[in-house]
Amino acid sequence: QGAFSGCIALEQVTVSEGVEEIGYGAFDKCAAIQELVLPSTISVIGEAAFRGCWALKSLEIPFGITVIEPYTFSDSGVKQLTIPDSVTEIKYNAFADCQGLTEIVIPDSVTKLGGGCFEDCYQLTKVHLSENLSKIPGGLFKNCMRLGQVNIPDGVTSIGSWAFYNCSSLTSVV
Repeated sequence: QGAFSGCIALEQVTVSEGVEEIGYGAFDKCAAIQELVLPSTISVIGEAAFRGCWALKSLEIPFGITVIEPYTFSDSGVKQLTIPDSVTEIKYNAFADCQGLTEIVIPDSVTKLGGGCFEDCYQLTKVHLSENLSKIPGGLFKNCMRLGQVNIPDGVTSIGSWAFYNCSSLTSVV
């Protein structure tokens, strides 16, 4: 747990091929990380592993990750994000407070989202939701004030409380 947590001067992280897991809070609050290279052998990224990595601007999650744990990338500087088709679940607050994130594509492999996944992503303007979702959880896009349009997949049967609360630019829900 927290292997490098709080190493505020750490700027570059290259995880070696062969590493399979990054533990809970491993790089939590390593605010200076600008470059993150993860190998294809990674299958687990622990809860809050990269929370508070404010200088991290782009992120490519390796194919093989099936679950994005709570708070994994929350409060980070991520502006560009690639989620692979191997991901089936994104847990609560995984990307909350990513204030630079402008667009998100949730692949059709994702069948479950946790509450508040993208809460307080103030710059988020475009979202493509997985066609295989049946529920929109509470607080999913809460306070995403620049979000203009959302396409709700046909299979969605419930939308949770506060899912789109304070999305003041939302003009179209289809």
